Amino acid sequence: MSETFSRRRFLRGAAATAAATALAPAPLLLTQERPDVAARSDVNDWRDVPPMFSYFTKPVAVPMNAANLCPAFMEVTQKVAAELAAMDDDCSLNRRTSDVYRRAMHQARVGIAFALNAMPQEIALVRNASAANNTIVNGVTLRDGDEVLLWDDNHETNDSSWVVRRQRGVARFEIKRVNIPLSAGVAQIVDIFRRAITPRTRVISFSEISNHTGMRLPSKQIAAMAHNVRRDIFVHVDGAQSWGALALDLHDMGCDSFSGSGHKWPCGPRESGILYVRCERVEQLWPNIVAYDINIDAPCWGQPQPQCGPMRVAGEAFLLPEDDVTESADVCHLFNDARRFELLGQRNDATIFAMTTMARLHDRIEATHGGRGAVERRIAALARRLKEKGPTSLLLTPMSPELSHGVVVFRADKSAQELRRIFQELYGRFGIAGNVTTVMLNGRPQGILRLCPHIYNTEEQVDHAASAVRALLVPGAAS
Repeated sequence: MSETFSRRRFLRGAAATAAATALAPAPLLLTQERPDVAARSDVNDWRDVPPMFSYFTKPVAVPMNAANLCPAFMEVTQKVAAELAAMDDDCSLNRRTSDVYRRAMHQARVGIAFALNAMPQEIALVRNASAANNTIVNGVTLRDGDEVLLWDDNHETNDSSWVVRRQRGVARFEIKRVNIPLSAGVAQIVDIFRRAITPRTRVISFSEISNHTGMRLPSKQIAAMAHNVRRDIFVHVDGAQSWGALALDLHDMGCDSFSGSGHKWPCGPRESGILYVRCERVEQLWPNIVAYDINIDAPCWGQPQPQCGPMRVAGEAFLLPEDDVTESADVCHLFNDARRFELLGQRNDATIFAMTTMARLHDRIEATHGGRGAVERRIAALARRLKEKGPTSLLLTPMSPELSHGVVVFRADKSAQELRRIFQELYGRFGIAGNVTTVMLNGRPQGILRLCPHIYNTEEQVDHAASAVRALLVPGAAS
């Protein structure tokens, strides 16, 4: 008996024992907590939210760069620290294969799926949106002559990753990019994508919100159009700038897959993210990583898995089969739900616990500030305030809320040396953590100053940021 086989068999036995001790059906914990949450008398008063973040009591810099990194909720950070300490105290297989970890993973899926109107079996807990994007890029089957249609303002992990795959030469597919004017409306955007589709188009992949300009694409309309043209076109949405900021409904959006990062707008733990894959599409994708994971079982124990679909009993789809199985080195029955994309090997399990905390906090905030969509409305209001009080003549981001959201970008037509100075002054002189950089727009370099107000910001902070932008970008403007 090989060492590998023995190790697997021992761990399989420990995991099965944990399952047999009963992973009791986990409740939809968010909905159960809601009756205990009292709505505020003034749902538009958001002064209770910024103190949920540690920066608010430490006057170093005001965070306003959610497109890159957000502060985590203090409770999230505390949860990560507590779980890391617990693992250091007891890193035994007895604890790591116990009900505690399986319940944590299931509750994280349930909480996130609940907020996104998806099924838990469609949610894979991954490391970030980049990992999720690359799972789609490398997992979808392409053949010689196929086309992949991209927005030319995609994030690099949804653009360069396709280029790298093509360079492998396994399939000589074509990459086609569409250019969308910042002045375009919804109908025009959809028509630009429609006219770019050919009989060879197999994938349409785009960032829902640009981190370069703040432009927001009409994801639902694009997905509906693409599937109307041909049902087998795979539509992937990079939601790194929308998960945690928009009130998303993935089933209504109609995309085939969706990615998101927990360290951005959800204000969750570092190195956490999601990959949503619609049930009907799961078995059409191959995982990037096939590793051992004691928390969700390994894929090669010869037992076909249940089909992805609605859960008859909460938790049932995530229970291990209790009967013994036969291992085979030649046959791997990959999971038929999103778990096939979670076989990442050893990971920081503390983040899984903290993702449940993150989901609960978002739900509580929405419940006390007007219900579903409260976070989206708050971010939209702060972003509009920043646009209107900043130098509107330099605004790159569309003013329309239909075509923009929390990412607000101003043109900075300055030299590289000036851009570096502005970046340092924004932080050192004005105490604002934003971003000043150069991006490629329409094939040409463009200096930008980007700010992203979020629920942890106040109106006063936004007004101060607008004054800073005017002082740094408009000659002679008062600071």
